[in-house]
Amino acid sequence: MRFWGGWAETAQTYTRAVDDELAKLETSAETGDLVGRLSDLTREYVRNVAQLPSAAVKEFNSQLETIGVPKAKRTRTVRAKD
Repeated sequence: MRFWGGWAETAQTYTRAVDDELAKLETSAETGDLVGRLSDLTREYVRNVAQLPSAAVKEFNSQLETIGVPKAKRTRTVRAKD
């Protein structure tokens, strides 16, 4: 779940940033650094997506550690009825 949630969040951030850059292009019609900004956004997106599998593995391993730990025995106390 962590992988897909992270991917959706990263993709949403990337598409919003690209949309903002394209909106700037429509309003100002200046293409000066557009290609550089878009490549920076794409580089950041790819870097974030590349980190998702290791984050998912870390979460999976931490869940395995909690599953493998035996639970303490419950002790019941005897209560006298009134």
